[in-house]
Amino acid sequence: MKTQPSLVTDTFVCTFLAALVGCLVLSSEAHGDQSLVGAHRNISNTRRMTHRKARRMDLAQSIFLASEAVKFANVHLANEMWENSSRVPLDVLLASGTSFADNNVKTLFLEELNWIMSKRQNDTVCYPGLGCFRRSTRLVHPLGLPDAPEFINTLFWLYSRINLGCPQLLDYRTVSGFRLLKQFAAPKDLVILIHGFGQHSQKPWVTEVKDALLRQVDCNVLVADWRKGARKPHYLAAVANTAMVARQLFVLVRNLKRKFPDTVTPSRVHLVGFSIGAHVAGFFGRYFKKRTGELIGRITALDATGPLFEGTSVHVSRKDAEFVDVIHTSGGSSILEGQLGTDRPFGHVDFYPNGGRRQPGCPLVSGVMCHHKRAPVLFLESLQDTGCRFKSHACIGGREFFLKNQCAPAGRRQGEMGYWSRNSLGRGMQLLWTRATAPYCQQ
Repeated sequence: MKTQPSLVTDTFVCTFLAALVGCLVLSSEAHGDQSLVGAHRNISNTRRMTHRKARRMDLAQSIFLASEAVKFANVHLANEMWENSSRVPLDVLLASGTSFADNNVKTLFLEELNWIMSKRQNDTVCYPGLGCFRRSTRLVHPLGLPDAPEFINTLFWLYSRINLGCPQLLDYRTVSGFRLLKQFAAPKDLVILIHGFGQHSQKPWVTEVKDALLRQVDCNVLVADWRKGARKPHYLAAVANTAMVARQLFVLVRNLKRKFPDTVTPSRVHLVGFSIGAHVAGFFGRYFKKRTGELIGRITALDATGPLFEGTSVHVSRKDAEFVDVIHTSGGSSILEGQLGTDRPFGHVDFYPNGGRRQPGCPLVSGVMCHHKRAPVLFLESLQDTGCRFKSHACIGGREFFLKNQCAPAGRRQGEMGYWSRNSLGRGMQLLWTRATAPYCQQ
């Protein structure tokens, strides 16, 4: 079978994150000895070490060897090893793969831990035009301070029905009112799309949601591209950088509001964030309220990441906007099984398609990211003219009864997952089934 390199990389990322999150509890001890010394020097030896051990690794370990090969652009080696790995039982793959990652990707862990310890040396950092970032507040992740704005280099692209094929690149610090007169001449929603970890603004879900929005709604769509701040495999840096991107976004929206006070209003600002991008939306809503005293209109959290966010005070929540709707598709605590999302409810309405932990149609091994990535796909379909709506309902007995098909609908407040959820009556925990393939909506 022919392998898509992205599948191999996704498998590696899940294993890497699982081990990395586990290593965090020992980070202080690690920083106290000499294990971090030379981490940057050792990283350059990873490729040579990988090739030297390649031929004597078992098939399970070779999955993660393949992911390292992809990382260093050796796609042919990755494909060869992945083709054979399907013969190995999943439990063996997970056990051997975790051991392999622990031994052979250690330099990456050390590099990440070294980064976070360097960011913990200071409690505050300030930047002109953006203000100060203090770790002791809910406006910055407690792990550490974000990278400098010049390093992250966030780009903001504005789309509207007026300029479908020619988006405008906006400078968050200075907004030209003359250039934007047509786009903001009349009141309309400002929908802001924020990609996830290891992504960029040209990811299919971003461009397709943008196009669908402009077909269905007369709105302005702002796409935030923070690819450098969210780059793989540096998850810790991406976690910290969410606060910086949110702050830049606030400055941009504030400047738009000042230029067009009659047409850019907080109640019509809608942020759609996938994965770690959902937490950018949370930080934005929180900071907007602190600075203006007003709540933004809406946040849509598409399978908001759980690792290093769930259970913390900085997780996106229903307090961050007038209306927060959530789609859970990979909730749970086992990153190795693709459970990357937040499991507990945190919005005004939380949708749990197929129970919210695993999604039908996702391959057993190569689909480790499939469950997580289903959320934006479902949101996109809610904007398409399929003739079907994602109807949901609360369930007496909760998720466990729902999964056993023993659910008795609780009340008549039916929900509708996706873009139109605000118009439905359903609130709280909402459950529904979907199909395994597109179109996912089932009557």
